[in-house]
Amino acid sequence: MDRREHKRIDIDPMEMVFEEIEGSCGTYKQVSIFIEEVSLQGIRFTTNVEFLTDELIHFHLPSMDVRSLLTGRISWKMEKDTHYQYGLKFLTQ
Repeated sequence: MDRREHKRIDIDPMEMVFEEIEGSCGTYKQVSIFIEEVSLQGIRFTTNVEFLTDELIHFHLPSMDVRSLLTGRISWKMEKDTHYQYGLKFLTQ
């Protein structure tokens, strides 16, 4: 039985390139992520950048003049060949 509060929706992997992703352990430039699943509470995505479980991250698009487009916490991580798959829980600001 799924105990999640909101339904998850699997999608065809959608690539997004962020000008900057700021994590607790560093800042990464021009990061490509592939979003694979979405819900009101978070996303599942894959990237070649390694984040820590429980790490707080901010997705930035400085050209949009927005401090942080998206903020969340890595809730789980799975290594897949040369990439990492993550569950990210959205945080309200």
